Amino acid sequence: MNRRSFGFFILIFLFSLSFVEAKDASKENLQTICALPLAKGKMARVVLYKNQERELGFYELIPDLSLTPHGPHTFFDDQARQVLVQPNRPVTPDDPIAAQMRRKRENLIKDYRDAEAIFCEEVRNEKK
Repeated sequence: MNRRSFGFFILIFLFSLSFVEAKDASKENLQTICALPLAKGKMARVVLYKNQERELGFYELIPDLSLTPHGPHTFFDDQARQVLVQPNRPVTPDDPIAAQMRRKRENLIKDYRDAEAIFCEEVRNEKK
Protein backbone atom coordinates (compact mmCIF):
# COMPACT_ATOMS: atom_id res chain seq x y z
CA MET A 1 0.00 0.00 0.00
CA ASN A 2 1.52 3.33 -1.02
CA ARG A 3 1.42 6.51 1.08
CA ARG A 4 -1.48 8.05 -0.80
CA SER A 5 -3.65 4.94 -0.37
CA PHE A 6 -2.72 4.70 3.30
CA GLY A 7 -3.62 8.37 3.86
CA PHE A 8 -6.95 7.90 2.14
CA PHE A 9 -7.63 4.82 4.27
CA ILE A 10 -6.89 6.77 7.48
CA LEU A 11 -9.14 9.62 6.36
CA ILE A 12 -12.05 7.25 5.70
CA PHE A 13 -11.45 5.47 9.01
CA LEU A 14 -11.49 8.73 10.99
CA PHE A 15 -14.64 9.89 9.20
CA SER A 16 -16.41 6.62 10.03
CA LEU A 17 -15.40 6.94 13.69
CA SER A 18 -16.89 10.42 13.91
CA PHE A 19 -20.15 9.13 12.43
CA VAL A 20 -20.32 6.29 14.97
CA GLU A 21 -19.65 8.70 17.84
CA ALA A 22 -22.46 10.98 16.64
CA LYS A 23 -24.88 8.05 16.52
CA ASP A 24 -23.86 6.92 20.01
CA ALA A 25 -24.18 10.44 21.41
CA SER A 26 -27.85 10.52 20.46
CA LYS A 27 -28.62 7.04 21.83
CA GLU A 28 -29.31 8.27 25.38
CA ASN A 29 -31.50 11.09 24.04
CA LEU A 30 -33.46 8.64 21.91
CA GLN A 31 -34.05 6.45 24.95
CA THR A 32 -35.27 9.48 26.93
CA ILE A 33 -37.63 10.60 24.17
CA CYS A 34 -38.92 7.09 23.48
CA ALA A 35 -39.76 6.63 27.16
CA LEU A 36 -42.35 9.42 26.99
CA PRO A 37 -46.09 8.56 27.04
CA LEU A 38 -46.59 9.80 23.45
CA ALA A 39 -43.89 7.40 22.24
CA LYS A 40 -45.89 4.26 23.01
CA GLY A 41 -46.99 1.95 20.22
CA LYS A 42 -45.31 0.23 17.30
CA MET A 43 -45.53 3.18 14.91
CA ALA A 44 -44.23 5.96 17.19
CA ARG A 45 -41.03 7.29 15.71
CA VAL A 46 -38.37 9.93 16.13
CA VAL A 47 -37.13 11.90 13.14
CA LEU A 48 -33.59 13.23 13.41
CA TYR A 49 -32.90 16.59 11.78
CA LYS A 50 -29.31 17.28 10.78
CA ASN A 51 -27.54 20.21 9.14
CA GLN A 52 -25.31 20.04 6.06
CA GLU A 53 -22.36 18.96 8.21
CA ARG A 54 -24.51 16.02 9.44
CA GLU A 55 -24.60 17.47 12.96
CA LEU A 56 -27.74 16.68 14.89
CA GLY A 57 -29.96 19.68 15.54
CA PHE A 58 -33.39 18.42 16.51
CA TYR A 59 -35.51 15.38 17.20
CA GLU A 60 -39.20 15.21 16.26
CA LEU A 61 -41.38 12.73 18.12
CA ILE A 62 -44.28 11.55 15.98
CA PRO A 63 -46.74 9.47 18.01
CA ASP A 64 -48.42 6.27 16.85
CA LEU A 65 -51.58 7.62 15.24
CA SER A 66 -53.46 4.37 15.90
CA LEU A 67 -53.11 5.05 19.65
CA THR A 68 -53.26 8.85 19.67
CA PRO A 69 -55.01 9.97 16.47
CA HIS A 70 -54.44 13.65 17.20
CA GLY A 71 -51.22 13.36 19.20
CA PRO A 72 -48.94 16.37 18.82
CA HIS A 73 -45.59 16.35 17.05
CA THR A 74 -43.03 17.33 19.65
CA PHE A 75 -39.63 18.79 18.82
CA PHE A 76 -36.59 18.42 21.06
CA ASP A 77 -33.18 20.06 20.82
CA ASP A 78 -29.93 18.08 20.61
CA GLN A 79 -30.01 17.62 24.42
CA ALA A 80 -33.55 16.14 24.32
CA ARG A 81 -35.13 19.29 25.79
CA GLN A 82 -38.61 20.04 24.47
CA VAL A 83 -38.60 23.15 22.26
CA LEU A 84 -41.89 23.02 20.32
CA VAL A 85 -45.17 21.14 20.52
CA GLN A 86 -47.14 21.20 17.29
CA PRO A 87 -50.79 20.14 17.59
CA ASN A 88 -51.98 17.51 15.17
CA ARG A 89 -55.55 18.50 14.52
CA PRO A 90 -57.81 19.12 11.55
CA VAL A 91 -57.33 22.62 10.13
CA THR A 92 -58.45 24.67 7.18
CA PRO A 93 -55.89 26.22 4.83
CA ASP A 94 -56.68 29.75 6.04
CA ASP A 95 -56.60 28.87 9.76
CA PRO A 96 -54.38 31.55 11.39
CA ILE A 97 -53.31 29.23 14.22
CA ALA A 98 -52.18 26.58 11.72
CA ALA A 99 -50.21 29.20 9.78
CA GLN A 100 -48.56 30.42 12.97
CA MET A 101 -47.58 26.87 13.99
CA ARG A 102 -46.27 26.15 10.49
CA ARG A 103 -44.06 29.27 10.66
CA LYS A 104 -42.72 28.26 14.08
CA ARG A 105 -41.83 24.81 12.77
CA GLU A 106 -40.23 26.21 9.61
CA ASN A 107 -38.16 28.70 11.63
CA LEU A 108 -37.01 25.99 14.01
CA ILE A 109 -35.74 23.58 11.36
CA LYS A 110 -34.86 26.01 8.54
CA ASP A 111 -31.16 25.02 8.50
CA TYR A 112 -31.82 21.30 8.98
CA ARG A 113 -33.30 18.44 7.02
CA ASP A 114 -34.84 15.20 8.16
CA ALA A 115 -32.01 12.73 7.91
CA GLU A 116 -33.32 9.60 9.56
CA ALA A 117 -36.41 8.16 11.22
CA ILE A 118 -36.12 5.66 14.06
CA PHE A 119 -39.05 3.71 15.48
CA CYS A 120 -39.27 3.94 19.25
CA GLU A 121 -40.01 0.24 19.48
CA GLU A 122 -36.51 -0.43 18.07
CA VAL A 123 -34.99 1.91 20.68
CA ARG A 124 -36.93 0.22 23.50
CA ASN A 125 -35.94 -3.27 22.28
CA GLU A 126 -32.30 -2.21 22.03
CA LYS A 127 -32.23 -1.42 25.77
CA LYS A 128 -33.05 -5.02 26.66
